[in-house]
Amino acid sequence: MRLPPVASRPAAGYLTIKGGAQADTLLKAEAPFAGRVELHAMKSEGGIMKMIQQDKIDVPANGTVTLAPGGMHLMFFDLKNPPAAGAKATVTLTFAKAGAVSVPVEVRAVTGEPAAKDHGSHH
Repeated sequence: MRLPPVASRPAAGYLTIKGGAQADTLLKAEAPFAGRVELHAMKSEGGIMKMIQQDKIDVPANGTVTLAPGGMHLMFFDLKNPPAAGAKATVTLTFAKAGAVSVPVEVRAVTGEPAAKDHGSHH
């Protein structure tokens, strides 16, 4: 999960979903620190990238779906007590066949880098 540069803005979530023996469909995502979580995809329209909300994300049998910057991703809206950079959080993904699956996510600052472990040395 990438924290927003401004606290009042939504955060983005990225992960890779590995499909099982049967195809499945990601129907929704939930997180205790967000008022709502939406499934999104990026699409180019007239040379401008636009974020489009998705009703579902299909996961092929024995395949993978990557949610990454510039493509499909999760958007966390109405953040309430969001976890700090470097922390771990839990997101629950609900699939049509597999049901609810809780996954740990690493929280990163807007740069995408993990939080620095050593704050003692500065350049």
